[in-house]
Amino acid sequence: CKYEAKLSLISSIYFVGALLGLLCSTAIFDRIGRKRGALVGCVLITMGTAASSAAPNYQTLLVLRVISGFGLLINYTGSYCWIIEFAPTHLRNLVSGCYNLGWTLSYLIMVMLGYLIDKWEHLYLAVSGLCVFSLAMFFITPLPESPRFHLVRGRDEEAKKTLEYLSNISGHPISFGTVHLVYDKRVQNYLKQVKDFMKYPSMLKRSLLCMVGWFLAALITYAYTFGWSKIGTDLYTSYMSAALGGGLGYILSILVCRVLGRKRATLFFFGSVAVVNVIAMLDVDLSDTWTLEHVASLLGNVSILGAFAMLYLYTGELAPTSHRGMIMCLSSSCARFGSFIGPYVSLLYGVTDRKIPLALFAGLSVCAFVAVLFLPDTTGVGIPETPKEIEIVSEEKN
Repeated sequence: CKYEAKLSLISSIYFVGALLGLLCSTAIFDRIGRKRGALVGCVLITMGTAASSAAPNYQTLLVLRVISGFGLLINYTGSYCWIIEFAPTHLRNLVSGCYNLGWTLSYLIMVMLGYLIDKWEHLYLAVSGLCVFSLAMFFITPLPESPRFHLVRGRDEEAKKTLEYLSNISGHPISFGTVHLVYDKRVQNYLKQVKDFMKYPSMLKRSLLCMVGWFLAALITYAYTFGWSKIGTDLYTSYMSAALGGGLGYILSILVCRVLGRKRATLFFFGSVAVVNVIAMLDVDLSDTWTLEHVASLLGNVSILGAFAMLYLYTGELAPTSHRGMIMCLSSSCARFGSFIGPYVSLLYGVTDRKIPLALFAGLSVCAFVAVLFLPDTTGVGIPETPKEIEIVSEEKN
């Protein structure tokens, strides 16, 4: 139990760093930009991971894990905001799903590295090499800063240069020298952004509901992630199955979203998580190594990651460009609380009846389902640029 507690702390402390990073990055993405903010996060995680390979003791490793986590979610969230603001409405679902598939690919790589590499120091060193590759992609990728970000910051000339650059890449060059861009300028500081949540109640409502969904989805996701050793009989097979299930969940999120739309697809996945966790309570042996609980939990893993993928897309479309960095960071911060608690929830398998954590997962999924019910659907709708646009749309619907 003491050994498992230390492993859980190493996992959870990573997300403490991620939480701190997200709270700081709320002032980064909407100031220096999505791309440069993500680049800062990538540098931090590369340095923290590389240094972890030479950590002299457990306490030092914990500190370095905080630093790595600090950079990870800054990088991941900043990159998502950066990419999603380039995607047109009809392709945003596909772009978002493909982006999240990168997480599954890295999960698979980590499982294989864990299987092939015995020493944890060498494992951290191998992962730092992957981080260096990720860092290099920022300089290889031709994408400039988001033109939406430039416009809300009042930088119309920079936005025009970006749009001209993109038109040249697409093979249809357009000159924006004589084009007059119409937009609402939103140059503001961090405090003014916070005050906007009180000024624009519809934005506040959307944000709070999204934060609830992110917290619950993360808690269930990471309880599954760190509980596969309890559910399955072979550690690596179980984690590989979970990784493949995650990839399937992201692919399904693209397909289901295309058929049902943003809101109904999110409801579908959260509802599926509740159902499969109830099924997992049944005591049925399917073979010598597989039980109904194992299969149902794998389906639950697929469903909750599908829900997570939908929340990423849904939140990004609900948030206005002027506050997208802040809202995505606040939502992801709530997810970090969930991811911190999740590994400890998985420990319930060893100290209580297995039906208790399964019932807990089902109940939490229902809570997330209810929260999504109160959100508007964004299917086929352009993303808002300012909070004022959200209020206008809300008033028209009322």
